[in-house]
Amino acid sequence: ENQAIIKDRKNSFSQKFVIEPTSYFALFWNLMEMFLLCFDVVAIPLSVFELPENQVFNTMKYLSLVFWTTDIALSCFKGYVTKGGEVEMRLCEVIKHY
Repeated sequence: ENQAIIKDRKNSFSQKFVIEPTSYFALFWNLMEMFLLCFDVVAIPLSVFELPENQVFNTMKYLSLVFWTTDIALSCFKGYVTKGGEVEMRLCEVIKHY
């Protein structure tokens, strides 16, 4: 592709919404995914039993619910690294990849 097209894609309005996969926000989000996945691995099987109510546990359940719901939408806006090692940041391609 020529440089004019590449520059135009980088400056398009929709590109402002794509999150770099190597950004601090993406790192934070991935760490939250790991933390909440570990929580869910323990919490979901425990929900079979009638455990006493716990404010921390209830808060974590709702936080997990909100996080995973948000993650579905956010995944459509997270850039990714292609098999060739290039970072894909074009919104249309990111949505197709999702």
